[in-house]
This record gives sequence, structure tokens and C-alpha cells, in this order.
Amino acid sequence: RRTACDLGCGTGLSGEALKAAGVAGALLDGVDLSEAMCALARARGGGLYGRVVRGDLVTFLASAVRRYDVLAACDVLVYINDLGPFFAACAAAAAPGGLLAFTVEAADDAAGVAVGASGRFRHGRRYCERTAGACGWALVAVEDEVLRQNAGADVRGHVFVFRRGGSGSDS
Repeated sequence: RRTACDLGCGTGLSGEALKAAGVAGALLDGVDLSEAMCALARARGGGLYGRVVRGDLVTFLASAVRRYDVLAACDVLVYINDLGPFFAACAAAAAPGGLLAFTVEAADDAAGVAVGASGRFRHGRRYCERTAGACGWALVAVEDEVLRQNAGADVRGHVFVFRRGGSGSDS
């Protein structure tokens, strides 16, 4: 039975995409910091989520009651500066060989982190690869994409997929 978690599930839009793509399998959990967003995700038709929890991503993952085959974080890491604790918590909550897929807005400095004009954090490609790798994640794929539009302008970013088991100390 395949398990997945929609990290920063918001209204459930990405959860629908995960289910439609067959990624979520039989069990999809969601977590979001906002109770209002959680309520909207719970209200999605068809029993999209097995459960939706209000909480901080790192705290939720650190106390996860199950191990996930797929962890997905779409348009949520822009609210987190240091991704190290997030990647470590994902590693602890991942099933052996589990996948972590996420998006980040691209930083001008590929090795660093910056705050964009929107007030959102932007993460460099090498920063993400290095930080995730230190937590035991092995890069599977990365694509540079337009993530969304903001005031009619393209917001460029990276779409990453990592597999549990890399150069981290507990892999």
C-alpha cells in the first residue's frame, strides 16, 4: 500500500494532482500550518485525503505515525529559510527508498538562499542539492521551470525529486 504526504497541502490542489498522477496511491495525508487551509482540503470531494493535520511541517514529520513512500512539497518551501531541518525531518519520515519531490523559487546565487522582492525565500539549485544530500537524499531529477505567474511575470524555479539514501550519515 503506497503512502504519500502533501506537505503544505493548502486547499488540496496539489493533492488532487498527486492522486490524478497515481503518485499518492491508496493513502494520502496532508499537513498545513493554516486551519482555514486544512478545512478547505478536508472539504475536497471524494475523500481525497486520509487525514489532514494542522501543524508545522518539521514538527509533523518528526512525529509522523507512518513512513511515507512519497513526500511532496509544492510552493511551500518559499516560507522556510534553512531547509536543513526540513530535509532531515523528511528523511526520518520517509520509507526506505522513499521519494521527496518539491519546488523552490530560484535564487540568483545557485549556492545560497535569498529573500525575493515578494518576501518569499529563494533557494539555489546547488544549495538544495548539498543540503538535501547531507540529510541522506540522493538526487533523481531536477528541472528548471516556470512555477507560477506573479503580476503577469514568470516566477522561475526548480522542481526536484530525491530518493532516500544518499551521502547522509544515516543512509
